[in-house]
Amino acid sequence: MLKSFRGKQIEIILHIESGTFFFQNIPETCFSISDENDLIENFKVAKKTVVTDYNNKLLLSEGIVFLTDDCNMACPYCFVGEKNRHGAMTEDTAYKTLSFFRSNTDPQERFSLVFFGGEPLIEFPLMKKITAEAKRLFGRQVGFSITTNALLLNDEITDFFLEENITPLFSLDGPPFINDRFRSSGFKIEENLLRAKKLGLPIGVRVTYTPDYFKLSEICDYFRNLGCFSVIISPVSHPKMLFSAEKLSELHSELDNLYKIQIREFLETGKIGMRVNSFEFGIQDIFFTKPRKPCSAGRHSVAVLPNGDLIPCGRFAENKEFILGNVSQKTCWNSRMCNWQGPGEQLKCNECWLKGICGGGCPGFLDNNLIENQCEFEKLNYEALLTSISEIDNLQSISSLISHVKKNTETLEKDYGIWETENNTDEHNR
Repeated sequence: MLKSFRGKQIEIILHIESGTFFFQNIPETCFSISDENDLIENFKVAKKTVVTDYNNKLLLSEGIVFLTDDCNMACPYCFVGEKNRHGAMTEDTAYKTLSFFRSNTDPQERFSLVFFGGEPLIEFPLMKKITAEAKRLFGRQVGFSITTNALLLNDEITDFFLEENITPLFSLDGPPFINDRFRSSGFKIEENLLRAKKLGLPIGVRVTYTPDYFKLSEICDYFRNLGCFSVIISPVSHPKMLFSAEKLSELHSELDNLYKIQIREFLETGKIGMRVNSFEFGIQDIFFTKPRKPCSAGRHSVAVLPNGDLIPCGRFAENKEFILGNVSQKTCWNSRMCNWQGPGEQLKCNECWLKGICGGGCPGFLDNNLIENQCEFEKLNYEALLTSISEIDNLQSISSLISHVKKNTETLEKDYGIWETENNTDEHNR
């Protein structure tokens, strides 16, 4: 099966079974690729099998620590659910959590420790103790990051982030008039971020857009002017905030426009300033990661709630069925995560043109019946991206863009430890 994205000068052809892409100049085409047999004959395509047989042994590369499930905001789309249900993590539970992580990691591999919540900076003193103990246990093989709303960010915390090389990801939905529709304190957070940036802290933000407002280019322009180096944009995932068919059509146009801006910047300057995750990692997923593995939550990444309960990731904080065990006890394995084995196992993956790229989606969406909504967003995003790329007028420019993006993403992971390529961790909507 083939799918084509055709611009004026370039045609991009996807071999669906393998997730492999091919390019051809339309005016200079020596032959026509009309079906799968033509493609296999001309390009010697080898079909790739999506891996579905996984070793269920826990071998962690990432651990997410809920310092608290309390929060100083009340965002209606937050997936964490009831605030302060477990309270704050105790020091004893924190140290048991680190011991659990250490005993389930490869000592030769780098381990990523993510501070999460609720609002983790509410428990800043505990965060400092965990950081010190993690460095003692893991040495140089540990990296730190935090997802925070930045409302409590001050000079002391900024200095700590810089001293300990902690990568912050700030939840902010745009300028104050957009952010404060569902969140709060937009002007205060903007002030905090600008002050932190002056002290030398790199500013990366995570945006949750909703059917209420999704002018993505305007939102990204705001963060570009704020001096951010990266923006992660994600659609809301809440059963009461679904995009209608009309809104999805408008969203396609917004994504197409955003990606054309990114492409135009590269073609004019030879570089991309502010990184947009769905653009750069979308290109990586399309052209370098084939086939993409299913989500590794519960296999190579786990989250620990304030009471020590282990869950596959933060999206399962509300669902007791997905508790894998507790850091104070011997961990049990939850068969529902074992059953998540990628394309062909859920919904209509085998019939989908994205099956060689997507990896089967997020189990968290499947659990709360939002998987079909997520599928629409995935297809919409990749279609807009491929359409935008196909409108570049020569193959050399496309090749240069792809090479530049690959180098950029490798640099981001090395220097900042963000945007995990294997897990594609997407703890958004909080």
